[in-house]
Amino acid sequence: MTRFIGMLCFLIVSPGGIAAEQYPVRPLRFIVPFPPGGANDTVARLAGPKITERLGQQVVVDNRLGGSGAVALDITARAAPDGYTLLVGNNTSNGIVPVLFAARMRSDPRKELSGITLMAEIQHVLIAAAKLPPNTFQELIDYVRARPGAVHYGQHQLGGPVRAGAHAARDCGAATCGDR
Repeated sequence: MTRFIGMLCFLIVSPGGIAAEQYPVRPLRFIVPFPPGGANDTVARLAGPKITERLGQQVVVDNRLGGSGAVALDITARAAPDGYTLLVGNNTSNGIVPVLFAARMRSDPRKELSGITLMAEIQHVLIAAAKLPPNTFQELIDYVRARPGAVHYGQHQLGGPVRAGAHAARDCGAATCGDR
C-alpha cells in the first residue's frame, strides 16, 4: 500500500525571533487547516498534551478551514514570527495547495514557512461496499472499465491525494460525484 507522508508541522522562522527570551513563555497555537475530528486535528490534539508536559505551556488547537488549507497557511504565514503559531498541515496543505492556488493566496508559504518535523504518517485506503464484486484493485479497475459512467465515487477535497486518486479512477471510466 502506498504510504503518504501525512502530517508536517510548520513554523515561521525569522533570525533571532525567539533567541532573546526563554521559550515558551506563553501558550502555543497549533493552526489546523481541516475540521475537528480529522487526521490533522487528531494528531494535533494527541501531541498537544505531550508538548504541554515537556515545555510547560498549553497548546491551543485552532481549526481554520477553507481553501483545502490555504486559509490556515495564510494565517500562519502572517502571524508574528515568534515561534508561537505553528501549522499542523499535511501533504495537501503544505505541498499541493501552495502550488495549485499560489495566485490566489495572500502569502507565499513556500518562502514564509519552514518545515520543522514529521509528526505522523497517514495511510490512505480505498473502501467499497461489501456487495461490490471486485476483491482486488485490479478487479476494481476492470469492473469500472467494463461499465463506463456507471460506477460513481465521491471525494472531499480539491488538490489532495484523494483527488489525485479520484482522477485516476475517472481515467479508468468511473463517474465522479460533483466533478463531471
